Amino acid sequence: MKIGAVFAPLNASLSGDPLVHVISRAGGSMLVCDGALAGLARSALDAIPKPPVTLVTGTRVPSGFASFDQAVATASTVPPAPPGARPRGAGQADVHLGDDRGIQGRPLEPGC
Repeated sequence: MKIGAVFAPLNASLSGDPLVHVISRAGGSMLVCDGALAGLARSALDAIPKPPVTLVTGTRVPSGFASFDQAVATASTVPPAPPGARPRGAGQADVHLGDDRGIQGRPLEPGC
């Protein structure tokens, strides 16, 4: 079953301002992270005005986060509406997987 989501992986070695920049620019409504990275996620999310809902995988879910495993276990089995039935903002694409930013999460300089 399709869930109507786009997977946009983040570099697990990012932290601080570069991580804040990438999460902010991605504009996602949900962040899923491993429990071992929850501290980095919390630090980055504290710097974002409208942070995404964050789900943490694994058996140890720090306070303030929701469990990804529990969310999956209790999720609806009703398929999402077809793409044509979902409202879209002006200029919003159906899917965007590409990224033109370098390893630090900033745009690459010309000639790099």
